[in-house]
Amino acid sequence: MLTGLEAPERFIRCCYKMIEANEQPIGVILVAPPGSGKSYLLTSFTGEGYIILSDVSGHGLETLLMEINHKKRGYIILPDMIRAFGRQHSKNSLFAVLNMTLEEGLMSIRRSDIKYEFREPVKFGFIGAITPKEYMSRKKDLDSIGLSSRCFNFSFRYTPEDEESINIYISTNGMPKPEEKIPLEINEIKTITIPENIGQFIKRIGEYLAKMKNEAYDFRSIKLVRKLARGNAALYGRSTLTIEDCIVVYSFLPFMFDSATDLDFKLLLYIGKKTIIDKSDVSYDDIVKRSKKYSENTINKHIYYLLEKGFIEKKRDNFVYSKLWGTL
Repeated sequence: MLTGLEAPERFIRCCYKMIEANEQPIGVILVAPPGSGKSYLLTSFTGEGYIILSDVSGHGLETLLMEINHKKRGYIILPDMIRAFGRQHSKNSLFAVLNMTLEEGLMSIRRSDIKYEFREPVKFGFIGAITPKEYMSRKKDLDSIGLSSRCFNFSFRYTPEDEESINIYISTNGMPKPEEKIPLEINEIKTITIPENIGQFIKRIGEYLAKMKNEAYDFRSIKLVRKLARGNAALYGRSTLTIEDCIVVYSFLPFMFDSATDLDFKLLLYIGKKTIIDKSDVSYDDIVKRSKKYSENTINKHIYYLLEKGFIEKKRDNFVYSKLWGTL
């Protein structure tokens, strides 16, 4: 996988594994600047129920419905949402389909040229890619059909070091291509139990996310955190949710209300695993040694960002998670 895309790749894997954990899939909009690898990432995966949709003109929508009917569960992938937005007739039909699959499951669709019915409600999720500028200019379209309220943004960008690594790769090898597809599999549906103490952390993390996003109610964010945690547990074949699953979801939070980088993701993972799981201290020197590819200037900026936003705190000379984690 390309440099700088570890966090969105992990996020997509967790979303996909929600289905295995018997959770309804969600709607995700990847928001990142042009050339940041959004479409590359989305076309790098393959799997049963992973439907890549590049165009809905002509018979595209009918083909999509046939694939959905055949596969029953999974995600519709839009590597370029602008292409879908570009055709008014197709856009309305496509986003009506996405809205229904997320809300209550798709039972039937009727258009002047298409009539399609399903035997049981089909609940597909979707993951689309768009630039920040285009997202803002098209947000009214999403709001008008209620789709934006059922989706979660995942916004990412690169550190200077990641950008430089990508430039070096391209200057030597050219633009990368997903020559070998990364398989996404849904194994047998399993029950993943949530111990009471872990449920409390899911609730706290969800409440924290809702606060950061200025949401009126907490339950939407709490439900998202639970789904992602169970998806991460399924990804690692666990039948019981652990504190490690909560740490992973907590490390996703900066991307869901702001624009974050792989370094933010890695710092939160590292601090959480060391301080919460290993019960050891994390000093500034530890972080610098751990983050060798990044300059101290970059590390300082991102530590300050995490401190300013309240994701971490400084306790004496060490870094710990915010107080919402309480006593474990």
